[in-house]
Amino acid sequence: MMRAGRFDKVIQMTCPGGDDAKKIIKHFLSKKRVLGDIDIDDISSFLAGHSCAELEMVINEAGIYAVFDKRSKIEQRDIIKACMRLIFDASESVENIDTNILKKIAVHESGHAVISEILEPGSVNLVSICGYSNNSGGITSVRKPDDYNFSVPAKENEIIRSLGGKAATEMIYGTFDLGCDGDLHTAFDLVTTFVDDYGAYGFNAFERGNLSQYLLESKDRKVAEELDRYYRKSKQILAENRDFFDDMVKELLEEKTLTKKQIKSIRDSVVIRD
Repeated sequence: MMRAGRFDKVIQMTCPGGDDAKKIIKHFLSKKRVLGDIDIDDISSFLAGHSCAELEMVINEAGIYAVFDKRSKIEQRDIIKACMRLIFDASESVENIDTNILKKIAVHESGHAVISEILEPGSVNLVSICGYSNNSGGITSVRKPDDYNFSVPAKENEIIRSLGGKAATEMIYGTFDLGCDGDLHTAFDLVTTFVDDYGAYGFNAFERGNLSQYLLESKDRKVAEELDRYYRKSKQILAENRDFFDDMVKELLEEKTLTKKQIKSIRDSVVIRD
């Protein structure tokens, strides 16, 4: 089809986001019996970027939950529960998890969420202590800015946010975090990209093929130095916004899952220091 003289075109089809996602969700909900308190803005924030089929699947799943609970109308909690299961592959219950483990998860996820909200207010779509399948960890869903691929501050914010779970665990428990391996890989990869691809920290650590031992050591030192700097920033943000952090942990332990609107309510109730 791509040969000259045939169709010879590539049409990019992107998943709905923003107002488009809201309209599609409204359309699917219009065919269901729902309570009037469903917040479309809240729901669309963590469903944006998913296909129309996925959006419909979530609404249908929410209907199943309502029927199973012997209710005639879909409620917002049904949609959130469906999102957790179908979009985030998260368990539906945390009753069997030890309370001490749940608090550690809440501390870790609150570290990510608070730092993200300080650096980019309104960026957290959802945070939950319901873990992925076969995993006791939690979820923090973050909306990246539209110019992410062209913005140095946005990428730096992601590094600082990625280190937030580790920083929060150290702040509360005084020890290292056993659940931050994926976060560390994210942070290391981004800083390494700054060094290798962008030459952001000078040319004495820039990778250009067959490196000398000196350049390899210089590169490793620079990556470690920058990660230490970003980690100090993560800890500083959490220490300066301890009230926000403590309230986030408390609400997470009570609600298990917090949406964008709930997170904003917590943020607005405390003094923010940025």
